[in-house]
This record gives sequence, structure tokens and C-alpha cells, in this order.
Amino acid sequence: MVVYKRGASFEISPYRDNFDGKPEPAAMKTVEQNPTKLRFNVEDVDRAAAALRRTGVAIEVETHSWGTIANFTDPDGNLCSLRDEGSFR
Repeated sequence: MVVYKRGASFEISPYRDNFDGKPEPAAMKTVEQNPTKLRFNVEDVDRAAAALRRTGVAIEVETHSWGTIANFTDPDGNLCSLRDEGSFR
């Protein structure tokens, strides 16, 4: 998935170290191993989460009174998140 925002772009794609086309799952690191989270603010969390799922990324969407987020791990097990931009307004 490529995200464009104000002239910047980010590409999120699963790491593949095997040759059968399936991404290798990564175990999520503990807070002690990595106390940070990389968050991407997107217009539509459900749409962005669906795009990640299509590439094989396991992602969990959560809806709260303050907004919607979706958590997933990168290929190294670092916690990443999507958050809807509307909750910042």
C-alpha cells in the first residue's frame, strides 16, 4: 500500500524471505524491546486496513469514542498503527 500525504509517500508491504509468496509472520516485540509505535494517520482506517490485509498483513481494527485505530506489526515485530485523521480535529 502506498500512502501519499502532502508530497510524502510511505509504502507498507510485507517482508518476504520465502519464495512461496506468503509473508512471514513476525512476533510482536515487547515494550522493553521497543517502547515506540509507528503510527500512520489515514483518512479511512477500514479502507487502509483492508489494503494491508490483501497483502497478507494481520491487522486488528478497534473503534473507540475518540476514533478508530488499527494495530499491526512490521516484519521485524515492531508495533505499528493506523489512526483516522478525523479524530484529530
